[in-house]
Amino acid sequence: GSMEMAEEIDPERWHVILNRFFEILTEGVHRFEGTVNQYTGDGIMATFPSAARAVAAAVAMQQATRAYNDAHPETAFNIAVGLNAGEPVAEDADVFGSAVQMAARTCAQAHGGQILATNVVRELVFGKGALFEDTGAAELKGFSGSIHLYEVGVGAEGIDEGDWGERGIDFRWFAAGAAALAAVIAAGVVAFV
Repeated sequence: GSMEMAEEIDPERWHVILNRFFEILTEGVHRFEGTVNQYTGDGIMATFPSAARAVAAAVAMQQATRAYNDAHPETAFNIAVGLNAGEPVAEDADVFGSAVQMAARTCAQAHGGQILATNVVRELVFGKGALFEDTGAAELKGFSGSIHLYEVGVGAEGIDEGDWGERGIDFRWFAAGAAALAAVIAAGVVAFV
């Protein structure tokens, strides 16, 4: 994990990587009308008004990470993202519950540069330009039975960034939507390039 990586590199380089990582995630969250609820040691939790906005944010974060890595190979890193949708429990500025935990567990299955989503996200974002490749069933800690996960990609036309709010998308991070049906995402540092 990220702690092992932090021990392997110069502290100044680690600081640069963490700062850029958090900037990329925060910019992606705000661009798609999300709200950062919590910063963790190597990730964030944020809320989104829809699953489509969460998918778009995840794709934008991966694209921004690749652009950063191309420009700064000496501090390059990858992020892994997990997406879920559900009804998190909200208390003050925090969200929690099984929807949030499933996003975090989905993220734990992802490798650097990958976005994994649960089936509910795939169904909610159908027709928006995101592609979902079935990666098979996974056993997620704390959940009974297997959960099908899908790798998120982008079609040739890109992701439809229309008004998704009307219709209700290595570091690990997760986010949960504030709407009745929430988009939940997780991400964190998993590898240096």
